[in-house]
Amino acid sequence: MIKQDFPPNIDQLRQFFPINEKTHPIFTYGEHIYAPYHEHLPPDIVEHENVHIRQQKQYTSPDIWWNKYMLDKEFRLLQEIEAYHAQYMWVKNKTNGRIAGEALIEMASNLCSPLYGLDVSFGRAEGLIKKYKS
Repeated sequence: MIKQDFPPNIDQLRQFFPINEKTHPIFTYGEHIYAPYHEHLPPDIVEHENVHIRQQKQYTSPDIWWNKYMLDKEFRLLQEIEAYHAQYMWVKNKTNGRIAGEALIEMASNLCSPLYGLDVSFGRAEGLIKKYKS
């Protein structure tokens, strides 16, 4: 279910990430996708967020996953690479090569953005997203 609201842990998230209208963040908490700045989510982004739903199910609560995500940059990177790879594969399978290539550039740019707080170059992000193996 997609909600146009902030997740229950928004106060904690704001301590770690730049959250505002300019960064357009989308969050997954448990079974819900929270998209406070979006009226509609494209299906490839829903695919990305569904990966985070599955990832969180591996823990006894979403809070445990989120705490690890906030505190451990390597964990955060791995979680996002898996989600972006699924998103990229969705686009690649549903569109042509040019659109998939443009989407990959956007995804790698997003992963390098200040929103994630990761020290990853664009080239590395692009390669990791494209070549992720589950």
